[in-house]
Amino acid sequence: MRLRFISTSRFKPSSSEETAVRLNHVVSTSATTLTAGNNLPLVLDPVQTEADVPYFLRSIGGTAADSMPWYGSFKHEVMESFQCDDTSMMYHPHALMLVVSSTEADPRHAFHQLGLSERLPQVFQDGLYDMNLPKYYLVLHDTCETQHTSIDPAAIYRNLNIPPTSGGVVRINSLSTPVLNDVWSNHPYVRSLSPSSPDLPYGCFLSDEDRLALRTMVWEFGVKFVLPAIESKMFALNETVAAVRKGVRNALKAWWRKPKETTNRASVYLYRFDSIESNMRLLADIAFLIRDYDLAYNMYRLVRDDYKNDKAMLHCAHANESIALCLYMMKGSAADIHHALETTAGIYSRLQVANSQLSLVRHSARTTIISSEIFMHIFRQNTNSEHMDSASAALIRGSSATDPKYSGLGICSAVFLERAAFCDLLARNTKFRKYGFRMVMAGHVYSMMGYEPHAARCYSCARAIYANTRWYQVDDHITGTLARQLCGLTLPQQAIALLLTRIGSGRHSKGQQLTLLAEFYDMVSEYLKDHSALGIPDFQVIEAGESKVLLIKALVIPAIQDESVLVFAPDNAFELAAPVEKDDWKQVEFTLMKEERIEHLATSGEKDWLELALSPPGLLQLPLRGGKKKGEGKPKSYMLGETVYVEFHVKNPLACDVVLKQLHLFGTFQDADEFPSSQNSFVTAEFQDITLAPHAEEVVRLTFVAHHVGLVRISGVRWALNANVHGEHVFHLPGILLQDSLTNRATRARAPNSTLTCDIKPPMPWLGVSLTKDNKKLPWPLVCLEGEIMTLDLELVNKGTHALSNLTMVCSSWQYVVEGPNNNVVGATGHVKTLPTLTLQPGESKSFKVHCSSRTIGTETVRFLFRYSNMDNSYHRFVPLAFGIEVMKCLQVTHTIHPSYDNIKEYVLALSVRTGVVVNGMQTKRCVGQTNLLNVQIRSSYTATSNVCPLTMTLSYPPRFSLEGTIGVDVTLHIQNSASPSSPGITFTLEMLAPDEEHPSIRSSSSSSQQTCPRVFWSGCTRQTFWNVQPNAGVELNLTACFVSPGIYDLNRFRFIVARQDNQKPLTVFFPVEYLVQVTSG
Repeated sequence: MRLRFISTSRFKPSSSEETAVRLNHVVSTSATTLTAGNNLPLVLDPVQTEADVPYFLRSIGGTAADSMPWYGSFKHEVMESFQCDDTSMMYHPHALMLVVSSTEADPRHAFHQLGLSERLPQVFQDGLYDMNLPKYYLVLHDTCETQHTSIDPAAIYRNLNIPPTSGGVVRINSLSTPVLNDVWSNHPYVRSLSPSSPDLPYGCFLSDEDRLALRTMVWEFGVKFVLPAIESKMFALNETVAAVRKGVRNALKAWWRKPKETTNRASVYLYRFDSIESNMRLLADIAFLIRDYDLAYNMYRLVRDDYKNDKAMLHCAHANESIALCLYMMKGSAADIHHALETTAGIYSRLQVANSQLSLVRHSARTTIISSEIFMHIFRQNTNSEHMDSASAALIRGSSATDPKYSGLGICSAVFLERAAFCDLLARNTKFRKYGFRMVMAGHVYSMMGYEPHAARCYSCARAIYANTRWYQVDDHITGTLARQLCGLTLPQQAIALLLTRIGSGRHSKGQQLTLLAEFYDMVSEYLKDHSALGIPDFQVIEAGESKVLLIKALVIPAIQDESVLVFAPDNAFELAAPVEKDDWKQVEFTLMKEERIEHLATSGEKDWLELALSPPGLLQLPLRGGKKKGEGKPKSYMLGETVYVEFHVKNPLACDVVLKQLHLFGTFQDADEFPSSQNSFVTAEFQDITLAPHAEEVVRLTFVAHHVGLVRISGVRWALNANVHGEHVFHLPGILLQDSLTNRATRARAPNSTLTCDIKPPMPWLGVSLTKDNKKLPWPLVCLEGEIMTLDLELVNKGTHALSNLTMVCSSWQYVVEGPNNNVVGATGHVKTLPTLTLQPGESKSFKVHCSSRTIGTETVRFLFRYSNMDNSYHRFVPLAFGIEVMKCLQVTHTIHPSYDNIKEYVLALSVRTGVVVNGMQTKRCVGQTNLLNVQIRSSYTATSNVCPLTMTLSYPPRFSLEGTIGVDVTLHIQNSASPSSPGITFTLEMLAPDEEHPSIRSSSSSSQQTCPRVFWSGCTRQTFWNVQPNAGVELNLTACFVSPGIYDLNRFRFIVARQDNQKPLTVFFPVEYLVQVTSG
């Protein structure tokens, strides 16, 4: 049970002007809270999906259920404005509490005077409320005030002879010292009261016993006095209403009832408390209070019809509102609720058109609040419904019914617009664009009403919706308007930051950008005159004497790409080049380690050279290549006094030229001394002035030189846009992802990035290396032939401050030889060579000849790696040198040696020359000369187990022969052992083939020709063995060939069977040659 006590002085109707003052006070108080605590949500993340909405609402200072924390106070003031309003009996008192202090001289007389009807508020005098209220008598005893007196409040109460249920005694202020515990000041019913004391809140002298006594008194007053009074009142009202309105007879009278006369009435109100309409309305309101919604609903409907007949449209509208509330509390049909609320809104709309009175704004605002709250609660019960859209529509209708031109209640328009936007954001289908549009409209109304903080908040929320979308012009309009609002709120730095965001977008024409830049510079100049306003972390005012400069961190003009940052010092003193990719040189470095390891093991006598050259890296105890990275390594080392370069990409986002002056690096030395600084002589930074063309992207290369050994940490770059504006950009380089644990993998943890940390070492020699040919720079690519020996000029120079020694050079792509200095080969492959006697003093240079050759055909990159150290060999440095080559194919020349079958002591040399197909490359456009040297071996050695036969043969015979007189022809067979002189002798057997046996090594064109080939017959012995025929020794055998018919005969009808040792199978040989003879018949 909740009871509300209202003093007689405050129990009166509120005018529209007073309501407007209280509403504007609520809005202005919340606006003051926004600016006083710097709670303006100016930096918001873009809202793109429904998942972003809860975080967005928390970011703007609200909750997921309400984005306007002060909206509850606004609703309370709107509802409170209907106190003692004649359209409702909800504020009809149920009891009258008379309070008299125990210090009164005559308490009985005081109670009598307080209870007189003349002391009641004016609404009772005018007949709106019944004066016959049950009275409750309370004696108030202040303990502090009466502590030195003999006043007994209980005796005073007993002397009054008041029934126990109709009065009581309350003791307060039992504490002698105040307790600053503010309990009630923020309650909506008492926060508008004037403070009791500037420093002491209400209730600070109440003890715990006092609070318990007050709570007990209120409970007894409500249960034992108010509730019985309400019960008896409802019984009396029900009897009256039943006698006048219930029953068939009364229903028939109601049909013929005439409208109530609005002229010549005795009361200022249309319905006095004793009228049947007021009795029905009071009965309905009391039933609603005790949650008898069915009775209340029936009474509201009954009295609504009377209001409609009497043309009392405001009363009718309020009755419809109450009907909608009853339906909602009874979980009635949503359509019926919507119909009742729409009817109410329609009545106000018609009344507004007929008579645009200011008082109607309050009624419309009340209907808007009730409608939106009902629909929002229904939507929360069923999130798949469209009731949130109905709430938004009701709020929009209420905002349009409120004219912002009114200086007072016009604030309702802005509040309802913002509330409607909130409903659009929480609807079933989130309406982002509607939210943004209505927040912009709300911001305009707030600005018109003079509430700049709320206007800035609305613009900022709308900007979060339109950011990163294609609605560029809307975003630009919101950003510009918000910047002007912030200037009016004495937040110039926030305004400058927003204006920079608009300028840096690059979405404007050249003329617009120049105008925006001029406005930006003017705004900065005005701010520097008085920079006492609340600042933001990215802005810093630097005072240099009489001049002031605004340093803007993360300035977007120009745009700097962090991923393009490259810190390096040239390895080669001859050329200013960025460092090479380490992955491309890992093979060369691995070759150097392997060859040095082989050299160490071989010279120590542990293993053989050949065995070491073929050993895998594991046996040589070499580190494995391509191991997993556990994190960033140590900072890279740089030498003292040498220039360090920092390279990065910058882009001009504007359509006009941007001049960057005094562009330089900044950072710290040993994490203590900042550079550049007039007091810091440890590091010297370079200053540059550059001009960026419209929308141009350039590579900027800045330098610094360290003058002391230590750690130099590069933070970023700074520059000057004009005399008053300086920019700063801090590099943010992420480290590599850590993969060493499951936790790091799950959280995607990164190692610290050491790219911007430079470890300055003591001075060292600095080697410059160049390769030239014919005093000219090597072309790219360098064209050569396979196996061609090329002579290049190697030039070495020491540009450091210390002497150079221990030079080692590595190249795994070419075979090379250094001519001139004493050089040693390291390892087993010849890829690594050292120059142990070479030393280079500072500034000294030397040149050598390098003879190179390549056996790989095609295009490749030749990589030379030079390693050197200082004289004491305490620290090593490397110089990589790479250039491209294209190795073209040569003519492929092959040869074979055949014995001559015409002359036993002659040989036939056969050469094959072939060139392959060249699809692309330089060889398709160029013809280059070539010289080949062949190593021809005519006679090879022979072993008894060989599969090659060293015998050669020839036949001597007449080419023509006639069958007249004889059938045979003399043939001489010459056989010679053509093996080398050191070969052993050969034992072989000669067999003549049978006439019908085919010679397997003679290929005929077809099988038919072989079948018709004439046969040769041999006279005499057809098999003979020759023993141990020595090299260069020959055998001649005279044979007779016999023919039986004319034709062309092949006399090569011999089979040679060469004996072999170790019981191997003899080698059968047929010589692939034809000896043809023509036989005629006459």
